[in-house]
Order: sequence, then C-alpha cells, then structure tokens
Amino acid sequence: MVEEKAQIAEIKAQIEALREKLPSSSKKSMETSGLNLSIMIISDLAGGLLVGAGIGYLLYALLDVHLFVFALFVLFGGFAGLLNVYKSISHLEKGKHQ
Repeated sequence: MVEEKAQIAEIKAQIEALREKLPSSSKKSMETSGLNLSIMIISDLAGGLLVGAGIGYLLYALLDVHLFVFALFVLFGGFAGLLNVYKSISHLEKGKHQ
C-alpha cells in the first residue's frame, strides 16, 4: 500500500515535470481545446446544412421542382454534418488513446 502511494506520487511528479517542459503555446492550446472542439462541431454542422440547403435551393429554383426537394436536401445536409462531426470526434478519440 505504501509502495503504491509512493509510485503514484512519483508518477505525478514526473507528469508535472513534463508539463513544465512544454512550450507556452502547447499549454495554451491544451486550455482552449474545449473551445476548439465546439467551434469544430458547429462549423461541421453549419457547413453540411448550408451545402445541403444550397443544393436544394438551386434544384428548386433552376429545375422548378417541389419545395419538398429543398427540405430533403436540408435533411441530407444535416445528416452529412452529423456524420462529419462523428468522424472528427472518433478521429480525436483515436489520437488520445495512442
């Protein structure tokens, strides 16, 4: 039990020593990673929705199809945005575990 506590304290000291060696830019990026993640999620979702809405509107305006096509492409864009978010998050998770 005492050996385990000593090992834990030693590991914590090693982690702190490594954190001190990091450049200040790395420390700052670690602090703002939540903000970076939220901006990435919002931009993926918004990009998918905008592209889907744009394609739907062009088809609606140029080909004179039903408004249903516009709504359908907005849904496709939303699903594409969600898929992009899923891929980005799973890619980040793979990087953390390696």
